[in-house]
Amino acid sequence: MGPVAVTADHVLDNPVWSSVNGAHSELADVVSVGGGAAGLYQHKVAPFGAVEDAGNPACWAALASVLDGHATCVLLDPDAVHRFLDRMIQNHGQGHSPHHL
Repeated sequence: MGPVAVTADHVLDNPVWSSVNGAHSELADVVSVGGGAAGLYQHKVAPFGAVEDAGNPACWAALASVLDGHATCVLLDPDAVHRFLDRMIQNHGQGHSPHHL
């Protein structure tokens, strides 16, 4: 096996955005507004949406645009998911089951 490239931006750092803007782009609607971008799976596909950069207000404007005032979507915070998984691993090692987290 050869060397593994390490980049600052990994697809799992923002998995829904990576998906709607990449491999699943034909299943999603993606818009850009004022230097920010957001995407949303088509409503028949999945309830997930994402912003390119949560720290960029233009991305939230893009999300509002793609939602068009009548749709809803589920947003995931990758940092929160990582904290949850870390906690699960810690508690599992202490004999706690995951559903008690």
